[in-house]
Amino acid sequence: MFLRVSNIASSSIMLNLMVLGTKARLILALLLACYVPAVIEAQDVRSCTYVVKQVAFENPTGLTAEQLAKLRTVVMGRCYDPVKAVFVSDYVYDQLRLWGYRKATVYEPKRFVVLDRTAHPAPIAVAIDFRLRGSDAHAK
Repeated sequence: MFLRVSNIASSSIMLNLMVLGTKARLILALLLACYVPAVIEAQDVRSCTYVVKQVAFENPTGLTAEQLAKLRTVVMGRCYDPVKAVFVSDYVYDQLRLWGYRKATVYEPKRFVVLDRTAHPAPIAVAIDFRLRGSDAHAK
């Protein structure tokens, strides 16, 4: 197995796996699990217009209470700036794909409520709608 990780400081990771066995997949999963939260925490909310402080889901059918709680933690504290193409639906979609929902459709919030207009970034409440397709009824 050959694994090379370079230039983490600039957020670009290069992974070369010559032999991808079970142990290699486990190592890769552990590396990504350690690296992804660091990138999420590094988000600079000072440059945001809005930051999500409350989130609700319009159509949570098909997900467990634990999955919905995880989705909330994925979205909470995230920047939302439709002018700069920073959308919260992307975070929900990515998490659903990690759970095996390959055909999920996630809609960007049509409206949101600004909770404090004097704060910068302004805290908002959003409602996110998504649909899980029939073939995705059982997450992997």
